[in-house]
Amino acid sequence: MSEIILYRIGRNGYFVGEESFYSDAEVSVEEILVPKWFVATPPPELKEGQKALWRNKQWNIVDPPPPPTLEEAKAQKKANIAESRWMEEISGLVLPNGMEIATDNRSQMKMLSIYAKAQADKAYSVRFKTPKEWVTLDSVDILSLQSYVFEHIENLFKKEEQKCLEVDACKTIEEVEAISWDEDISGIDSKE
Repeated sequence: MSEIILYRIGRNGYFVGEESFYSDAEVSVEEILVPKWFVATPPPELKEGQKALWRNKQWNIVDPPPPPTLEEAKAQKKANIAESRWMEEISGLVLPNGMEIATDNRSQMKMLSIYAKAQADKAYSVRFKTPKEWVTLDSVDILSLQSYVFEHIENLFKKEEQKCLEVDACKTIEEVEAISWDEDISGIDSKE
C-alpha cells in the first residue's frame, strides 16, 4: 500500500492543509490525477504570520500586512461602531408593554406611513403585524409607537457619536481596540 500526500488549497488559492491518500497499488504522485483543489507540491516553510498562496503553478509566500497606523485603527473602529449601531437599529425593539416590533428599514418606512395617516386623522386605526402577532393600533397607539422608534434610533446615533468621540481621543492603538459598542454610555439607553 502506498501513501500519497497532497496539499489542499482553498478557492482563494491559500494553503489549507495536507491530506493523505492511499492506494493498494504502488504508485507515485506523478502517476495519479491530482483532484481539484489539491496540488502535489508541498508548500514552502513559512515564518510566523506568512501564508502560502498557490498561483501560476507555484507557491508564493504572502507576508502579513503591516500593523495599522493609529489613524487606520481609528477609521476601522469607527466603521465597526457604525455597523454595530446599524445592526442594533434594525434588530427590532421591545416596547414597555412587551410588544415586539421590527425596526428594519422597510418596517421603519411603513411605520412612517401609518404615522403620517394617524397625525392627519385622529380616528385612524390599522391592523399592524408584529414579529409575533397581529394587533390593532389606533392613532394614539401609532403616535406612541413611532415615538419609541424615533427615541430608539436617536439614542443609537447618540451612542455612536459618543463612541466615535472616544475613538478620536485615543492616543494608542491599544486604547482604540479597547473601545466596545457593548459598553453602556452614561445617560443613553440604547436598549429601550
